Amino acid sequence: NYLVFGQQNPKESDSVEVIRVVKYDKNWKRLGAVSIKGANTYIPFDAGSLRMTETGGKLYIHTCHEMYDDDNSGYHHQANMTFVIKQSTMKVVDQYYDVMNIADAGYVSHSFNQFVKTDGSKVYRVDHGDGYPRGVFMTRCDVKGDVEDVNYICAFAYNTLKDSDDNYTGVSVGGFELSEENCLLVGNEDTEDYSYIRNVFVSILKKDMSLQKIVWLTKYKPTSSRTTATPNITKIHDDMYLVMWEEYSNYKFVTTKAVLIDSEGHITSEVIDSNVLRLSDCQPLTCSDGFVRWYVTDGGAPIMYTLDPFAMKSRKEFTDVKDKMHAYYTAIYWASQYGITKGYSNGSFGINRSCTRGEMMMFLWRYAGEPAPQDVSKSPFKDVPKTHTFYKAILWGSQKGITKGYSDGTFGVNRNVSRGECMMFLWRLKGKPAPTAVSKSPFTDVPKNHVFYNAILWGAQQKITTGYTSGAKKGTFGINENCTRGQIVTFLYRAK
Repeated sequence: NYLVFGQQNPKESDSVEVIRVVKYDKNWKRLGAVSIKGANTYIPFDAGSLRMTETGGKLYIHTCHEMYDDDNSGYHHQANMTFVIKQSTMKVVDQYYDVMNIADAGYVSHSFNQFVKTDGSKVYRVDHGDGYPRGVFMTRCDVKGDVEDVNYICAFAYNTLKDSDDNYTGVSVGGFELSEENCLLVGNEDTEDYSYIRNVFVSILKKDMSLQKIVWLTKYKPTSSRTTATPNITKIHDDMYLVMWEEYSNYKFVTTKAVLIDSEGHITSEVIDSNVLRLSDCQPLTCSDGFVRWYVTDGGAPIMYTLDPFAMKSRKEFTDVKDKMHAYYTAIYWASQYGITKGYSNGSFGINRSCTRGEMMMFLWRYAGEPAPQDVSKSPFKDVPKTHTFYKAILWGSQKGITKGYSDGTFGVNRNVSRGECMMFLWRLKGKPAPTAVSKSPFTDVPKNHVFYNAILWGAQQKITTGYTSGAKKGTFGINENCTRGQIVTFLYRAK
């Protein structure tokens, strides 16, 4: 745990402590601290914020300050600044706080909001600028390099007040998250100059520092009586993000809205409309149980709010999966929200249809986050051409050792996958964990010498499968039966 404190420096002295970073353990026992003195700082944190991230034993702090009046103009200009702390020694190992420009160090003045995130390889910083430069800008530096050695891109160019020298930009920025390939930034903007009627946007940027697209989540007109407050964004997993914002009419709260998007900015759920949920500056967090939680004080004792993103109704409802009491209902809509399945063009999921080996590998690939295969130049199977829809998924599965195909050199892309094969594929995906030894197989049709035995035993012990528990098939796993699409996504859901 880290807390950052600051104090003003009215005499602009380089010997005055302006920032203190204190390190604590999880029980809030103080472990150490570092003092930052001078740092061209008249007032720390003024007219902005402070956010932190950590990777590779270093703590990155991105914030802002009013600077020294070096030219005796009577003005203390405001700008961003960054500090890097080595966590083991609590020493500053890199920093910038002087007047520079966006290309030199990611310098932005004024910077009214600051965000910082890392993927372990790069550090990404976002600033809400009003002048030098004017726009929302993102910079990127290498965790092994200097924070001043940056690439930069305009993450959101203002559509209103473009050339104004007014501190008011008509824009606010509320959240920043990273996916495997993209950077996602949320904010809102006036519909026209000084209209104060705002719409919520999501800016999607590639990690290679190219702007992909802007997605608008609301479409209010300048004449509308409804406006939006600053939105926030919470990462649920690599392809699922919760965006929330409040809406007001005549300065009075009307409702809070929430919607799920994927890493490309596609809306994947219906919009929740609630006059019970309230938001605050507290950043909502995804907890270990999958729920999103945050608190609101509203001038009194903290009130905790909880939202289950997996209970949000999928924007796409399958025509053959409407019964909420169906054994596979939760798993299928979980898979839909995760982007594991998209169903068929006729609107159905195909809950009872036998799944092919190609479909199975596609499910597993999406479940794993669609990792890029290492070499796509040559197919390992003669029945899977490079143009095939499932090519990348099957190539990845082969490279990961999840599938070996058949001895004739084919994968069997259109053959139905058996329940035994399904459990074997999933077991290999999980790293072939050893099941607990037992004296007797849990299923009468799975002898201990069967090639799929360890995979199926592991699945039973992890409660991924129960086999058949009633009827003529009671006590069996159904090892050679075709596995249905409903059964497969249920196995995946239980394995998550």
